[in-house]
Amino acid sequence: REPDIAHARVLDYGCNNGGLLGRLHARRPFASGAGVDIATKGIENASRRFADKPFEFSTLNKAAFSLHEFDIAMSHEVIYLLPDLDGHARDMGRWLKPGGRYYAATGCHTANPRWPEWRDYIAKSANVAPQDYSPEDYIKAFEAAGFTAAVQPYQLDNFTPWSSTDPLFENVMDALDFYQNHKLLFRFTAPLGDTAPEGASS
Repeated sequence: REPDIAHARVLDYGCNNGGLLGRLHARRPFASGAGVDIATKGIENASRRFADKPFEFSTLNKAAFSLHEFDIAMSHEVIYLLPDLDGHARDMGRWLKPGGRYYAATGCHTANPRWPEWRDYIAKSANVAPQDYSPEDYIKAFEAAGFTAAVQPYQLDNFTPWSSTDPLFENVMDALDFYQNHKLLFRFTAPLGDTAPEGASS
């Protein structure tokens, strides 16, 4: 069972325009949130959109976070872009409270049969090069940082989005297959204890 987050402080890593924090707060209100992203324009948009919420947004500055500051962290289609996955896992171990949870959603991995095509498309359109990680690579990185890993299909709770002009899917069944079988939600639970993992990034 997932924990009550009414009193939680939540981190959205790679928050873009802040929509994920906003949606979560609307469905399951929490005490405060922080969103970080490398894109200055996204941070500015998020700050305007959610000026009335208990959120703060900033460009990524690892030193700005306190040790064990967050109860929950999350990211959506971000971790496949990170060239240092091991370092990211250690950072999360430093920022999360003991037993805190990091939820990372991605369909960008080598077990996705469309990944070779997607990688080429993303490489041409994104500012950051995609990495060739398998689902096991994600888990191994976090286990090495002391986390306990679990995973499930992303499980949309509504209709599957699809457009006839979508460049990533060939047809409706392709989109359904992706969201039901290949898009994954990882849950990484931070180790218990009161110190940061050895070698945590600063």
